[in-house]
Amino acid sequence: RFILPGRSFLVPLICLPLLQLVPLPPELIRGLSPARARVFTEGIWQLQPDAWMPLSLNPRATLLECIQLAAALTVYLLVVNLLTERAVLQRAIRVLVLFGGLYALVAILYSFFPNGRILWLFDFFPAVAGQPFGTYVNGNHFAGLMALLAPLALAWFLVNRPQVLHGSFKDRVVDFFDDPRSSPHLLYGGLALVIAVSAFVSMSRGGMLSCLAGLLVFGVGLAVTTGDWRRGLGLALFVGILLSAVGIFGWDPIFADFQRLRGADGLIHEQRPDYWRDSLQLVHDYPIVGTGFGTFSDAYRMVQRIGTGDKLVDHAHNDYVELLTDGGLLGCLLVAGLIVAVAAPCWRAWRRRRSRTSRLLTLGVACGLVAMALHCLVEFNLHIGANLLWFAAFWGLLVACSHTRSRSGTELAELGRAPVVSTVALLSSAAVGILTLAGVCLGLVAFAPAEQVDLRQVHDPRQLDELLQASRQAARRDPLQADYHYAVGNIELARGQAQKALVGYRQALRLRPTDGELLQQTGLLLAGMGDNRRAGHLLALAVACDRMRPERSFAHAGWLLRHKRSVEALHTLRQALVLRPDATDRALTLLVVAGLSDRELAEALPERWQAWRAYGRYLEGRGEPELAESAWLRTARLAAGAADGAAGFDQAALFFARTGAYERALSVLEDGIAAFPGAARLYRRRGQYAERLGLVDLARESYRRTALLAPNDRWVRKRLRQLKK
Repeated sequence: RFILPGRSFLVPLICLPLLQLVPLPPELIRGLSPARARVFTEGIWQLQPDAWMPLSLNPRATLLECIQLAAALTVYLLVVNLLTERAVLQRAIRVLVLFGGLYALVAILYSFFPNGRILWLFDFFPAVAGQPFGTYVNGNHFAGLMALLAPLALAWFLVNRPQVLHGSFKDRVVDFFDDPRSSPHLLYGGLALVIAVSAFVSMSRGGMLSCLAGLLVFGVGLAVTTGDWRRGLGLALFVGILLSAVGIFGWDPIFADFQRLRGADGLIHEQRPDYWRDSLQLVHDYPIVGTGFGTFSDAYRMVQRIGTGDKLVDHAHNDYVELLTDGGLLGCLLVAGLIVAVAAPCWRAWRRRRSRTSRLLTLGVACGLVAMALHCLVEFNLHIGANLLWFAAFWGLLVACSHTRSRSGTELAELGRAPVVSTVALLSSAAVGILTLAGVCLGLVAFAPAEQVDLRQVHDPRQLDELLQASRQAARRDPLQADYHYAVGNIELARGQAQKALVGYRQALRLRPTDGELLQQTGLLLAGMGDNRRAGHLLALAVACDRMRPERSFAHAGWLLRHKRSVEALHTLRQALVLRPDATDRALTLLVVAGLSDRELAEALPERWQAWRAYGRYLEGRGEPELAESAWLRTARLAAGAADGAAGFDQAALFFARTGAYERALSVLEDGIAAFPGAARLYRRRGQYAERLGLVDLARESYRRTALLAPNDRWVRKRLRQLKK
């Protein structure tokens, strides 16, 4: 019914992901993004030369992200259009505070009495859940929601404060409890306290700090706008009660959670800045319109340099960085313009308000948004559907609280009427979103018989036909899901239809052109068909697009070795082991099977202690003690410059101990202790070997240092008592 603040930026922001879905001619793609064109040239354009391609690296993910943005816009629109009367607005805020407080209380209770199920009754938390809290599989996002709600809950607590007449302290107390609003006032204060406490109990470092920051900004804003610094003292009292309430649950786990950031070397070890640093390469390669909304996990694998094992980095853990990579500079400008376009009229309207209630509620909502914005610096709250909708609702509340002008509650907000075309556009968008999500659900239902089926165990042609039919039906219902087309290709390959399998792979690659597994399987299929030129391009691109998966490099290196290109194969493996030195054992196996010499094996090893440790084990197993000793000494030298190098010294010392050279083992451990003075395992090992050599004083000193660094090590304390005897 009403014109939305920021409407001039909202429509382009929703249209940007739609623009990323439009197939464009190759010439335009090369002009907009040369990096994207290079990926297409080495990949999908090998199969379908100069095919028109969208800007998004994963059109399905971008479409779903667009639907999610449209849902957030709808929530914002509904809040602005429905909360237009004072009574309705206050009723809605009352419900929000009650819900937030009760939800936080249930989450706290569940954290002390968990049973593995969501809220004790529903399904089990998924296996991938890191640190679930409340109904969230990740407690960080629960804390983000609580940080958003806490300032509003505190503002609602102050709105419902009874009016106390001046007089003696006794008279004021009597007036307070005689006022019928005293009970709701205390109730809302308790709920605000529970909401804030739950952010701490969730053990989210970012949630704790952002919640405190939101409350601090609220207190400063309250004191500045009212000119009454006693209100600031009142907030300080609330924070004091908050910290005391947190103390009931114990501060030790919170301090331990922050302490985990610091490693044994005394430095801060946190992977988020590494994600952000790697993401800068994406900004450089895709600067204008980004890689496509929702495609961070697809694009990040091309630039990832930080090791995460087999864990997929699906978000940047910073909503601003992810906006820059997914939406480019254009997306960032639209979001910045939207924030200014909404906040500026709200600020002007708020300054005109004389109602204490309107001013308090607007300030509370604004401080909640500030808290969430701060938390988004270290988390991906706005990629969690629930938190995104809450965030959009709070922007609507900001508009409603600042523009509602009637004390009697009968007049509407100070907003103009929206044209009819806005309603038509909204309904059309809703219909498209519903149809898309229905297709997604129907595709999942159709694909269920083929999911989790190992085609290597299927030998019945009729069963293969049934699986093929299910996969094709799923692809028709959800045509943007590359997995369904990939499944069609795999089943056709199992049926011996290589050309039809290639068609399925090609359709899948059009939808996910940077998927390492798709590129690898397509390359191997082409190699099997004798098309080695195109196979080489696709296998090399699979390595570049999935840097942290050593399987991609092994497949490419194996293909190179079969074509007598050992120098290129060794280079490929070396580059892979720089990023994943833990995969050295498999790389050595590949090279040994290919018939390479020990010298050539050593050429494939990067300057990583884990790689040389694997080489030392290999030589030791082959019965080459002199070469193994050289490899283990190199392991120790390289470990001195690595953050996790204490384990390298420990393993090298174990090698010398196995050969009976305890003096050499002690020498290696001394070097390790000099490099890692906080590594308890090295002192413990030194104590064991010192005992073997009869160096009782050194053993006693080593165990004493171990006990200081690892006070829970019972074995060390037992040895200390025995040595004292």
